[in-house]
Amino acid sequence: MVKCADCGFLAQRHIETRELRDAEEALRKSGKNLYHLSHDRKSKVYIYEVPPLCTKRQTEFPTEEQPIFEAVQQERQCSVFMRWLPGFTPKEHQEMLDRQYLMEREDRRDEEMRGREDRRDELAEARYQEQMKEQRAEHKRELLVLGLLMIAAVLTAAVINAGWIPKPPWAGDTASQPLIVVVTAIPQQTPTITPIPPSTPSIAGSQLQ
Repeated sequence: MVKCADCGFLAQRHIETRELRDAEEALRKSGKNLYHLSHDRKSKVYIYEVPPLCTKRQTEFPTEEQPIFEAVQQERQCSVFMRWLPGFTPKEHQEMLDRQYLMEREDRRDEEMRGREDRRDELAEARYQEQMKEQRAEHKRELLVLGLLMIAAVLTAAVINAGWIPKPPWAGDTASQPLIVVVTAIPQQTPTITPIPPSTPSIAGSQLQ
């Protein structure tokens, strides 16, 4: 529940300028209309028109002071209420409300975009995980086939070598031949010294056998 006395859209029209201004505090708290004395100081000259106005046209106010006070202080349901900020006109209150609405709309749009991006990332991650799962399954199948082929080849070779089935002509001789390595020792030759006759001035070198 809210009160018109607390709303920024409660306005008074200035008699001289015809401008809509935010309602004075005197009207909000007591229902009184501001005035000043005439030049002869014998009469009141009111500053604002009576009654006050709701610039959102949610209600109409009476023209008498006490009923005005009761009306602006009455609690009611209002979908366009905006708390009064002194010094700001109803138009400025509306501009602030519009800015607030735009900011909230942008926040909602950003949140929706983040939500779409998150959903897109989740879908991409799910697709990636599915692809990896398929690749792992394919790799397991390939390993299984390779293992079966290797087992079949080993068994086939064992059966052929055992003579249980004739050897195919293309197999050739598969008997293994032993590798014989012969190591021979090289005899060590030692030098011998042959005596030289005295008549021969030369010296014969050593001969190796």
